[in-house]
Amino acid sequence: MNDAPDADTVEVSLIGPGYGESVVVHLGNGEWLVVDSCEDSLGLARSAAVTYLTGIDVDLASQVKCVLATHWHDDHIEGMSELVDRCASATFCCPVTFNSKEFLTLASFYADFDPSPNSRSTREILEVLEILDRRNARPKFLASDRQVMNTQRGIKVFALSPSDDRVGEFLSFLATIMPAKGKTMKRVRDVGPNETSVVLLIDLGNDAILLGADLEETPGRGWSSIITNSAYAKEKRSSVYKVAHHGSKTAECADIWEKLLLPEPFAILTPFSKGSVRLPGEEDVRRILQRTSNAYSSARPGSTGKTPRRETSVEKTIREGNHNLRRTEPMQGHVRLRRRLEDPDSLWSVDLYGNAIPLKDVWIH
Repeated sequence: MNDAPDADTVEVSLIGPGYGESVVVHLGNGEWLVVDSCEDSLGLARSAAVTYLTGIDVDLASQVKCVLATHWHDDHIEGMSELVDRCASATFCCPVTFNSKEFLTLASFYADFDPSPNSRSTREILEVLEILDRRNARPKFLASDRQVMNTQRGIKVFALSPSDDRVGEFLSFLATIMPAKGKTMKRVRDVGPNETSVVLLIDLGNDAILLGADLEETPGRGWSSIITNSAYAKEKRSSVYKVAHHGSKTAECADIWEKLLLPEPFAILTPFSKGSVRLPGEEDVRRILQRTSNAYSSARPGSTGKTPRRETSVEKTIREGNHNLRRTEPMQGHVRLRRRLEDPDSLWSVDLYGNAIPLKDVWIH
């Protein structure tokens, strides 16, 4: 795992879970893109991407060209401020929703008045914006069909979402959860379904990579909107797919596989565990394997055993502090795909590190 890719090799590395996931992409000639951030389970840095890239002697300050946050959920943004700080010349990209008065007001409010872990995603975002402000740099705000970057080798990266309609709905939602003056501050709940996450298409010329982030699907929205409306999505079929939303059925759309992907694509995902939820479930695994046999997970889902009963005084302290306790995530793994850029006959190689396994073995104990 400590060998860096050659200049003419593209790499897609999926790392997680570290309560979340991070995708690290080599775009040739030493140029790197990092999508989302998760905790480093080794404890060497806050961000797992930082640990991996420094381990293969990548100069973070000069070689990472873009750091991108797909959405605001804490399982995709933990350690993002450290990543942006270390990648001094990288452009920071994020959904256009981050540029709204509504979002920045809410983030600032919770960062100032909520010390609990529930507000850590908003604090991370504000820390990133402060780092950029010190550099006199601005984020690049993404919406559907916007180009993210263009590399020395002519590789183009495009955002396929979010659409204008979904952005408007999200901002309306934020207005409803902003605490009124004198009212009790409540935990910020997740928006469901997630229809404002940034999906990326990486156009390699003779191939493509689809990074699904956490975009979910409802008829006519989410993935359906991309398939119907995105000009870039209609031009390319991908041989690699970072499966959306940890393989959950809520992100399933048959047209992803039939219209956006090549037959038998390489499908990679990270598991997710929280409370009684474990993703991917057994039915999710069966559904994905019906689409492709080239499927891999960075680890097995964690345990969903019942939380041990705590004393009443402890429960009261947790509630009053607006804390959110979670079980330890499954041990982190790393799925790495590589292929030669300019050889049309080059095949993807697959390397599994840590607790990464073929998806078919996720539910085998």
